[in-house]
Amino acid sequence: MDEAISLLREQTVLRSRLITLLDELLELLKTDSPEIENPVKKINPVVLELTRNESKSRKFLETVHAENFAEYVSAGDDGIKREVAERLIVQIENLEGKLRKKLELAGLLTVQGAKFAAFNLHVLSQTKTSPTYGASAKTETRSDRRIFEANV
Repeated sequence: MDEAISLLREQTVLRSRLITLLDELLELLKTDSPEIENPVKKINPVVLELTRNESKSRKFLETVHAENFAEYVSAGDDGIKREVAERLIVQIENLEGKLRKKLELAGLLTVQGAKFAAFNLHVLSQTKTSPTYGASAKTETRSDRRIFEANV
């Protein structure tokens, strides 16, 4: 039970750290800050460590012949260690839900940013596009108009 609690605690700490780093990244995505590279560099080691922890957890669960920690803990003796493990499992599930929401929001903000960048590139390149963006879309360059021309 001690090894299970140790793995669960490590998962809790790593997921909490990842949520904190995702909050930083989301704030930068919302403010169009050019400093996005730093939080991404901080996220990578945490994700790698979480992946290692999950690998250890799978190996542990294979050795105890359980599908997940909830099954392993419920089969154990009643006591303080079982209560701690159950609380950690609930906490991990809550953190996992928060992570999903934050990752979904980060994905939406990234897509929105990509669309905004594409729009600005179209404006700067003076490309006129049709309202449909499929294969049948027609584009043409308006060379008679210049965005940075001094003559008005």
